[in-house]
Amino acid sequence: MESLYKVSKQLINSSSNCISLVDTDPETKKDVVVANLTVYQILQFFAANIQERDLMTTYTLEEMGIGTYKNLHTAYMSTPVIEIVSMFVNNEISVVPIINEYGVLINAFDRSDLPNLSKEGMLDNLDMPVEQAIECRPHDYMGVHTCNKDDNLWSILGTIRKKVVHRLVVIDEDTKPIGVITLNDILKALLV
Repeated sequence: MESLYKVSKQLINSSSNCISLVDTDPETKKDVVVANLTVYQILQFFAANIQERDLMTTYTLEEMGIGTYKNLHTAYMSTPVIEIVSMFVNNEISVVPIINEYGVLINAFDRSDLPNLSKEGMLDNLDMPVEQAIECRPHDYMGVHTCNKDDNLWSILGTIRKKVVHRLVVIDEDTKPIGVITLNDILKALLV
């Protein structure tokens, strides 16, 4: 478990979502990559194996300081993709919640949507509205995962146990986005 802790700390410190595990090939004596370990895989392991629930059910996500709640950037379905890409770059974020005219969360556009545009040969038209870009998602797209700031860490781990999650959009009682929780945010909370 100590080595998993070290790997988890390296992932957090590098702001990466994946780390390559390297070993020495006994025949060639050269280093070889034996696996790539992601934050999601580590969280799935924790979710399946953690026995101690008290601390994770006692405090809310907000009380534990998990997630980002300031300077939340949002967009509309009519927003050009190039504007969202600018938000990614200028604000060092990976997701932009998509809202309707009432401020209600209806979708999200994240960095992982960009390769889908490339596959469809649409990277030369980033002026298209995000609504059109979202249509390029694979048919097995898992959707936008949400939580409430009053949820606890244990409930979030339950979601990770059951679904493929890359991040969660924190919503209020009116389904308006108020924050974002990344997998790195969750891993940091578990390592404290």
